[in-house]
Amino acid sequence: FSLQPDEAILSDVNPHVVHFYKCARNNPEEVFEKFSELPRNKRKYYEIRTLYQTERRSIQRAAYFFYLNRNCFNG
Repeated sequence: FSLQPDEAILSDVNPHVVHFYKCARNNPEEVFEKFSELPRNKRKYYEIRTLYQTERRSIQRAAYFFYLNRNCFNG
């Protein structure tokens, strides 16, 4: 990202990663705001891990994805 090319292709075989990057590209403030509202503790982590599977709101799902990846294994 720091190179800021005029054109680039970002791809991954994991559709969850692709969805996150698209949301973060298009709505970075909203994704980060939703992410920042989530408390960081063990109970909430497992709750969000369950919620992520059924979440349909795009920005909320991206925030959950970021949260799970940021907080798993002491990320």
